[in-house]
Amino acid sequence: MAKIFLTILVVISTTFCFGQHIEQDYELQKLQETESRYIIGIGNEEMSMFKDVLANLQNSSTLKVYAVCETHRVIGIIVQNSTYKSYDVLRDQLLSEFPDILLFQKNDSIFNLDCKNEILKQ
Repeated sequence: MAKIFLTILVVISTTFCFGQHIEQDYELQKLQETESRYIIGIGNEEMSMFKDVLANLQNSSTLKVYAVCETHRVIGIIVQNSTYKSYDVLRDQLLSEFPDILLFQKNDSIFNLDCKNEILKQ
C-alpha cells in the first residue's frame, strides 16, 4: 500500500513540476519575443569613451543596462524588440552618436568567465 501511495505521489509531483516548467518556458518565450539582450564591447583605448557610452545608455528611455564590466569594457543591454529590431539598429544609433567608437558584439559568456567577479548588476 505504501509503495502504491509513493508511486502516485511521485507521478503527481512530476506532473506538477513538469507543468510549472512548461509555464516558465512559455513566459520566457513571450519575454524573448518582446525584448532582446545585447552585449557590446567598447574597443577604444580611452576609458572616457566607455564612460560616455555607458552614461548615454543609462540615460536612455528605450533600453536598460543590466550588467557592466569596466575591466573588459563590456555593457549588457536589454532592448525592446519594437524599438530595436536587430543589433544593427542599436549599432547604427551608437555610431551616429559616437562616430569614433570601436564597437564589438560580445557573447554573454564574458559575464560568466572574464567578468565574473566584477559584474555590477544594474
